[in-house]
Amino acid sequence: MSKETTNPISKLFQSSNFSFKENKKETPSSEDGHLIVDMIEKDNSYIITAPAAGVSPEDIEIELNDDYIIIKGNRQSHSVSASHDYIVQECYWGSFSRQIDFPESTISEDATATFKDGMLHVTVPKSKSTKTRTLKIKTI
Repeated sequence: MSKETTNPISKLFQSSNFSFKENKKETPSSEDGHLIVDMIEKDNSYIITAPAAGVSPEDIEIELNDDYIIIKGNRQSHSVSASHDYIVQECYWGSFSRQIDFPESTISEDATATFKDGMLHVTVPKSKSTKTRTLKIKTI
């Protein structure tokens, strides 16, 4: 019997799509697997690293704008027969996706992505200007 979390705060933070921002984008399917990531903040950029062993770069799609990034992909199933009795099966095969909201606005058109030794690296520069500004009122 599985023990289900009843604490509403715990349930809130268990959601991988949790955000303080208004969600105006299509969220990844709940049937997709979960991609684990590390995101670090540098002075001028955010760097996202995700292990994607067994996935070719052609099977990864990155969608981003100035406020968020969605990484989707498909890990092709290896040829193990379904009739095998697994002792442990932790590898996820099939589609996966991950959505991350940036804490600050970014310059999505200058983002870069590389893939080496099964690791995806995405660098997204921070916006130098804020979207808020003060307007001087002219008297006519």
